[in-house]
Amino acid sequence: MSNKFSLCIQGNAANESEWSGTAYYCGKALENYGDVQYFDIKPNASKLVKALWRLKQTLQGKSIFGYQYSKKELEQLNNQISDQYTSGTLISFNQLLPYSGHFEKLVYYIDCTLEELFNSPTYSIKLSEARKKELIEIEKKNYQKADAVMIMGSWLRDSLETSYGIEPKKIHHVLPGANMAQNSVLPKPLSKTLTIGFVAKDYKRKGLLYLVELAKQLQVLSIDVKLVLVGECPEEISQLPFVNYLGYIHKKKQPEKWIEFLQQCHFGALFSSDEALGISVLEFLAAGIPVMGYYHQGLKDTLIEGASVRAKLETPALVMALSIATVWNDEDNYDSMRKETTKASDYCTWNRASYTIYNTLKSEVYNQKERANVKED
Repeated sequence: MSNKFSLCIQGNAANESEWSGTAYYCGKALENYGDVQYFDIKPNASKLVKALWRLKQTLQGKSIFGYQYSKKELEQLNNQISDQYTSGTLISFNQLLPYSGHFEKLVYYIDCTLEELFNSPTYSIKLSEARKKELIEIEKKNYQKADAVMIMGSWLRDSLETSYGIEPKKIHHVLPGANMAQNSVLPKPLSKTLTIGFVAKDYKRKGLLYLVELAKQLQVLSIDVKLVLVGECPEEISQLPFVNYLGYIHKKKQPEKWIEFLQQCHFGALFSSDEALGISVLEFLAAGIPVMGYYHQGLKDTLIEGASVRAKLETPALVMALSIATVWNDEDNYDSMRKETTKASDYCTWNRASYTIYNTLKSEVYNQKERANVKED
């Protein structure tokens, strides 16, 4: 088996801006172990094709939403994968692709199953129940024929075993790394104002409203607090006196601005109601910054013990504020958490994740038990 990896997303795997850069950074780290091919799987851009599909759906009394999940679209995407694949191990980050084709080795590396995605009220996927069942059946067959299914969050194992009928020995948990070009531990901020960083494209699902209430409760406890927000933020929150809204930051094009953001933070925060993983949490941890958030779903893997302050979904903001105050009001407590975060920082990188991926493939997929050796230049 050649040390060649082909990475596939619904989009361009070589583009750092697509799919949060996960496939891109995974590939860059895997280049230490072999050759990497980044697939560019383009969706159908024809407005006419989409319009005709919606017309057909309307005439048949079906939903006009979800063209990206249609048989026609999945077929043309799948064909692109077959056209671009040459040899080696295909690692797909998409649950539905490829659903057919011939590959030396086929591995799915997923952050969520479609069952979990479709059952979540937060995402509100607009598809008929019949189509959802069809797609889950395609997904199930994909995993059954694959050489391995790697999961980013350990919480998915139960769904794969019980609902999808996947053999436990075929499922491998590999926590991904922080999607950043450089992973270096930053010094503790000098500011005495408790500064909490937050990154989100979907501020409601990611828990910004809870974080704002948490900040207010911290103020009630006489703690000077500032929220530094990156990504999506409603105007009424951006104008709050304790909020510093930085807008969107492109980590590759604006690396200095990204580092400046991280350097301010005493904590990173993510209070998602639904969260497959929480890449931003890994980014804070890789920089040596402790984190706080809801301890459920994928966040159970990223809110690392000793480096985080955890809450349950039902935890009131005041109760969480008291937990944070216990750490923040005692400098020794905070410094201790900072030290534990520094210890965990290397674990939150793609260097560790790629090593795990390669050795998992070597021992479980290629049936070669020797440990991986980094490719020589």
